[in-house]
This record gives sequence, C-alpha cells and structure tokens, in this order.
Amino acid sequence: MLARTEKLKDEVWRAYDVFDFQGAYHAILNFIVVDLSSLYIDVARDRLYCDGAKSRERRSAQTTLFNVLDTLIRMLAPLIPFTAEEVYAYIPGARVESVHLLTMHPANPAWRDAELESRWERLLQIRDEALKLLEAMRKAGTIGASLEAAISIAAGEGIDVAANRELLKELFIVSHVGILNEAEAAEVRREAAGREEFAVNGNFARVSANPAITMLGRRAPGVKCARCWTYFDDGGDPELDARCRTVVRALSA
Repeated sequence: MLARTEKLKDEVWRAYDVFDFQGAYHAILNFIVVDLSSLYIDVARDRLYCDGAKSRERRSAQTTLFNVLDTLIRMLAPLIPFTAEEVYAYIPGARVESVHLLTMHPANPAWRDAELESRWERLLQIRDEALKLLEAMRKAGTIGASLEAAISIAAGEGIDVAANRELLKELFIVSHVGILNEAEAAEVRREAAGREEFAVNGNFARVSANPAITMLGRRAPGVKCARCWTYFDDGGDPELDARCRTVVRALSA
C-alpha cells in the first residue's frame, strides 16, 4: 500500500508541476477508489476490528493508514481547501496552524520495492479470480457474505500458495484457504472441460489460464465466531475462534 502511495505521489507531483489540476484529481480519485477503498481498507478492516490492540498486524495497518492520510491531505489541499482544513484538524499528532502551511511529501525511496510490488501483483491476480468465484457462489445462493466460504487453490509458478495461505485468506475475506494437490487440480480441470467456471455437488470451481490458477469453493464448515464472523470447527470454544479467544483472554488477563 505504501508502494502504491509512493507511485501516486510521483503522478500528482508531475501533474501539479504543469498545473494539470484535472490530472492530479483523477490520479487521486483512482487511488482512493481502487487501491484504498476496494482493496486496502476492505482487507485491513478485519485487522483493525479484531486483532489485538497492540498486535503488529493492527499497528502496521494503523501506521499505513496514517501515512496514506497524511500524504493525501497535502495533495488534496489545493483542490478542496476547506474540507482539507477540516480533515487536517482531526489528524493525530503534532500539527501546524493550517494544512495550507504544509508542503507535499518528497519522494520516499524506502517505500518503493520492485520485487515486493511484483509479488503483490501476482497475489492480487489470484484475488481477482477468487472474487469471481465468490460472486458465482453468491449468485447461486450458496453463500451470502464471503466469510461463509472456504476456497482451495492450486497456482502456477510465481506464488507459493502454502507460504501465503493466511495472507490469501485475508485478501479473499474467507474463513479458510486450502491447497489443491496436483491430482485434485487436474481433476477439476478435467471436469471443467474448457469451461472457466462450473458447479458440481455443491462445490464451485474456477479455472484460469492466464494467470494459471485452479480454484474450488464450498461453504465453510463449522460455526460462526460471534466476534469476527469467521467460521471455525476446531472444537476449542462454542463461540470464539482461535484468534478471538487469544485476544479476549489477553483483555481479561
């Protein structure tokens, strides 16, 4: 997210440098709608609401959102001066008298990482395919919210699904992410018979050639966690999943 914010800074700097206010506006709007709203906030919301208050994951999300907001408010000040001033008054930490006394942040090379960005492009391609599968399940009435689903994946070269299972679970906003072995993936592709997606026996499948991904979706087993709404079946508690049990116990300790 910070890498994408750095890319936005570059685009907006270049637009303002030639007084292209419309270009700056469109770059900011696209960033807010696509990168921030439909991706980062949608995914990070669970960390902010449900992870421990001092957990690394929640603090990282808070730090990222602060940096994004601090960057955006400086960019928006020339376009919406009064609203920017109002927002600036609520930003925590040390402040100057007015947002209009600030300058835009200079480039921060530490936020750019070509290898990281390439890895995330691949992860987001997998997320796009998962969202299409979840939408098919939703239309069929198998699930309502995405947390009611469990997805198993086999991906081609370029991403280690096993090493990224928890991250993919967050990105998809589902209750479980599993791994299809080579034989299972081959069986799904055989049943697909050239179709991109199909349903059989309550399972929903999606096969993508580019990128090479095979997915199988089903309704998540178990019971719904009363705190985070994730479905779980570990038998450890009738109301809270493992993460929420840890957080709640820490609060009451």
